[in-house]
Amino acid sequence: MKKFPEFREACGVQAVLLGAAFVSGREVAFFFSGAGAYSWLGIGLAAVIFGLLTAMLARLARDTQAASLPGIYYAALGVRCGDALCVLHALTMLMTGAAALSTAGEMGALALDDPCASWLFVGMAMLLALIPALNGMRLIGLLGLIAVPACCLFFLAMALDSRPAAAGAYLTDSLLSSRRFWPLTLTLGILYAFLKAALAGSVAILRGARLRPGRFGLCNGLLLGLTTGLANWALLSQGPETAQLNLPMVVLAARWGVFGFYLAIYLMLLGCAGALACAIGSLSSLISGRVGRLNRLMLVLSALALMSAAGLRSLVEVGYPLLGWLSALALTSLALLREKRRRGAKPLPPGKNAG
Repeated sequence: MKKFPEFREACGVQAVLLGAAFVSGREVAFFFSGAGAYSWLGIGLAAVIFGLLTAMLARLARDTQAASLPGIYYAALGVRCGDALCVLHALTMLMTGAAALSTAGEMGALALDDPCASWLFVGMAMLLALIPALNGMRLIGLLGLIAVPACCLFFLAMALDSRPAAAGAYLTDSLLSSRRFWPLTLTLGILYAFLKAALAGSVAILRGARLRPGRFGLCNGLLLGLTTGLANWALLSQGPETAQLNLPMVVLAARWGVFGFYLAIYLMLLGCAGALACAIGSLSSLISGRVGRLNRLMLVLSALALMSAAGLRSLVEVGYPLLGWLSALALTSLALLREKRRRGAKPLPPGKNAG
């Protein structure tokens, strides 16, 4: 593994993306599985674009010496645009972390019939997230080396199990399974790749700046295609109606009884920890270096806890995708300005290299 650091760091990037929505199957169902066989076209396109984007971010990080996604924005787009996109990135990370905390609490309530279960799962997710976050995300690769194989094996097992799932009670009123328009699937694949690059951009920059951009991007694209493809295979193995399930993977895992149910729950908790680690690390880097490390951490955790506990679920559900797509547009601007970056990088404003 030491001879191929690009793979280890790409696993770290993937750990950030394996949130509860992905592990539960809802994310894959929305973007891909609802299209049936056309879903494979969208997944392939998303993997290619995501690989190219992460390779671009790693190259820009090496050229500009930026240590975060906002730092890249400042270098490529100037101070005014950088300030606006820095706020956008902060709000996106804040909602990402709050959603992860809220979901971890819901997993606790679902797993254990105890009033304290939600707090237990929130504490577990926060503890797992703080380990890489407090080490400059250096250990995020280790989290990825645990989460990525575990999720891949889980999805593969779900796909190979031919027993029907008792899903009737879990069906929603979604019309995703009737979507068979392949241009829409390709469009969603493009948006998916940009959204994922926006969410994991700071981690990709921080961990990929000293790596070979081409190999780093290739590993990221392959891993995204592998995890998403296996999840999609598992969903499609039960027929197109599986895309309408509220928690598809939990329903599929229930075929294994109590063990399968808790396996899905704890994998979703692991996904929450990866997303939360990214949020904590990114938000901490945005706070002035004059603030002590412990104080920065307390400020970030307080902000995440307040947003999560305030019952702002509707705000998160609406605002989070909106901020994600705006961040994706910002990444598009970076891609369009890549040639300009090659002709000479603008110097970073004082203090902006870390975000």
